[in-house]
Amino acid sequence: MHHRVSVRTSTGCTEHQRLLHELSQAIDLLVETQVAHATVVRTTGSTNTGYEDDLIMAAAAWTMARRAFAQHVMEHGC
Repeated sequence: MHHRVSVRTSTGCTEHQRLLHELSQAIDLLVETQVAHATVVRTTGSTNTGYEDDLIMAAAAWTMARRAFAQHVMEHGC
């Protein structure tokens, strides 16, 4: 499952596009990790799946990417 975000900016800012791409990748990783965790829980009934650390890392990556993108938008308006 891949979510590709395509946003065109009037400024053509490459940093905006780079940060948006990083955000998209972080979202993909978070969703894929959540799906894997949920699949193991559903098929085994066990909540101790070994994905807990992966979920924490994926959520942290998403948070950092989201903050970087939002900060860029607020500071540069693009």
